[in-house]
Amino acid sequence: NPSTTGPFYARVTTYANATYGTYSSATSVGNYVDYGGIALSTTAPIKITARVMESLTLCTSSAAYSGLSCAGAAAPTVYIGNGGSTNVLDTSSVYTTPIYSQISTNALNGYALYLRASNSCGGLSRDGGTTCGIPAVDGGSAAGTTITAGTAAFGATVSDGTAQSGGTGTNTAVARWKTTAPTYIMDTTTSNDNVTYTYGSKIAESSAQANSVNNTITFAATASLTTPAGIYTENFSLIGVGTF
Repeated sequence: NPSTTGPFYARVTTYANATYGTYSSATSVGNYVDYGGIALSTTAPIKITARVMESLTLCTSSAAYSGLSCAGAAAPTVYIGNGGSTNVLDTSSVYTTPIYSQISTNALNGYALYLRASNSCGGLSRDGGTTCGIPAVDGGSAAGTTITAGTAAFGATVSDGTAQSGGTGTNTAVARWKTTAPTYIMDTTTSNDNVTYTYGSKIAESSAQANSVNNTITFAATASLTTPAGIYTENFSLIGVGTF
């Protein structure tokens, strides 16, 4: 095709032998057998552009989701203890409670989830985070450690992510966060990647998009005989980051 748009023409000639008879050039076609002409035209290409905006939705819940787009979510405020009307933490057991998250994003190269604690000591505190009477398990070690009933400690474990029914995608929990009970972790020591770091600790990630992918973070705690009486709390932020 020519480089400009508009009509152009082609000529076709046939010859009786492979040496093209007496053909010498386009203006001296020689003794051809048949001939014909073709009219053609080129046009400017049809160009279509579409834009898809970036999106990311992340929610947390104290109840398992009942559907897509965070359906069935409940406020992520939970107690950890022995249940019943008092629901207290004591020395007789390691008590657990789950928190659920769900993420949807069209991020081109996937996403990551980060967990950030408000208490600088990483554990449960009765004085607003100044001290942690129920400390991060194993002093906030970067490795999972067994929590033993009666030895005050607080930790968590994170599940791999699976899609809600009707959704798509998965994610993988970061290896050190994917422990198995009675082993838990509450990392406060890994450089630039722990729960007290400005941006938290990466707990799960994926290299693909997600439509309502669920993770479960299971928190575990126990008290000791000398744990001071009081109400202990910790506030966590769950941060979703898309890789666009």
